[in-house]
Amino acid sequence: GGGGGGGAAFAVPGVDTDRLVVIAEVRESLPDIVGSIRATIVREHEIAVADLVLSAPGRLQKTSSGKMMRAVAKRHYLEGGFDVDREESRV
Repeated sequence: GGGGGGGAAFAVPGVDTDRLVVIAEVRESLPDIVGSIRATIVREHEIAVADLVLSAPGRLQKTSSGKMMRAVAKRHYLEGGFDVDREESRV
């Protein structure tokens, strides 16, 4: 199956307003996963995803209680730390 790990969502500055970035850990990149993630976020939260990064499970750092460290993921994203050509895909 194509289940996944976890994920992180955070805002980054845009031209006129903040932009939503979502990092999603997935075991395999299924053809419909991107559309499903985007559609679910719009349906549940009424906000569009500006940037969606698919990452291999275990790439996002977690706290001792198992929660995703959003600040670390955001810094990693802003510094260009997600390697689009290797295991992550930015869509």
